[in-house]
Amino acid sequence: NVLRSVIAGVIIFLLTFIGLRIMTQEKNAKIKSWKSIEKKKADERIENLTGKKQNFYTKFKIQAEEVLKLSNSKLTYTHFLYLTAASSVVGIAIGFLFHNPLLSIILGVAFLLLPLEVMRIKLTSYKQYENEQLQSTLGVITNSYLQCDDIVKAVKDNLNGIEQPLYNIFSEFVTLNSFVEVNIVKNLYKLKSKLNNRQAKEWVDILILCQDNKDQKYTLPAIVQQMGDLKSIQEAANTVMYKIYREFCIIAGMAIAVIPGLKILNRDWYDILTTTFGGKCVVAIVFLVIIICSIRVIKINKPVEM
Repeated sequence: NVLRSVIAGVIIFLLTFIGLRIMTQEKNAKIKSWKSIEKKKADERIENLTGKKQNFYTKFKIQAEEVLKLSNSKLTYTHFLYLTAASSVVGIAIGFLFHNPLLSIILGVAFLLLPLEVMRIKLTSYKQYENEQLQSTLGVITNSYLQCDDIVKAVKDNLNGIEQPLYNIFSEFVTLNSFVEVNIVKNLYKLKSKLNNRQAKEWVDILILCQDNKDQKYTLPAIVQQMGDLKSIQEAANTVMYKIYREFCIIAGMAIAVIPGLKILNRDWYDILTTTFGGKCVVAIVFLVIIICSIRVIKINKPVEM
C-alpha cells in the first residue's frame, strides 16, 4: 500500500508540475517580447525609501488599494477585506469537506488571495479598455487641434464623443480654462497628472511645448500612431494569452480530474489518495502547484506599453 501510494503520488505530481511548468515557461517567453519594462512595485519603492522590509499584511494592503484605485472599483478596502475573509473561509470549508486539513490550509491561503487576483484580471481588462479609449480620443482631438491651433476648442468640440472615465478628465480641463483660470500650461499639467498612460503623458508634454512653438504640433500624430501600433500588438498579445488560458485550464482540469477518475479506474488508488496521510499530501501538493501556476499565468498578462 505504501509503494502504491508513492507511485500514485509521483505520477500525479510530476504530470501536473512538468506540464504546467513547461507551458508557462514557453508562453512566458513569447509574451515577454510584448511586455514593457515594468515600474518598480510599490513595496519595493517604500522599502528603498524607508530601508525597512514590509510584512505580508502591509504588502497586501498596498497592492489591494492600488488595484482597487486603478481598476476604478467601487469597493472600499474594508469591504475588500470582508470579501477576502469570506473567500478564505470558503477555501477552508472545501478542504474540510474532503477531510483533508492540509488542503484546507492551502485553499484557505489561496482563496485569501483570490479576490486580489480577480481584481488584477479586472484591472488588466480595464487598463486595455482605457488605452483603447485614449488612442481614439487623442486621435480625434489631435486632428481638431491641427486645424484650429486651440487645444481648449479642440477638446470642447469633441467632448460629446468622449466616453467615461475620460470624459470627466477632459471636461474638467475645458471648465478650468473657460471659467476658473485661463492658464493652459498649468491646466495641461493637471490633465497630465490624471492620465495613466505613458504615451498620453508624452502627448500632453508636446501640447505644453506647442504653447511656445506651434510647429511642435506636427509631432502629435506620431504619438497617436504609436498608440495605434501598441493597440495592434495588444490584440496579438491577447490572442496568445487566450491560448495560454485555454491550455492552462485544460491541463489543470485534467490534473484535477485524475483524482476522481481514479475512483472509476482504480478504486484502491483513489482510497489511498483520499484516506491516507501520504495521499492527502499528494492531493494538497497538486492543488498547490496549480494555484502557483495560476497566479503566474495571471501576472504575465500585462497591458502593452512602451
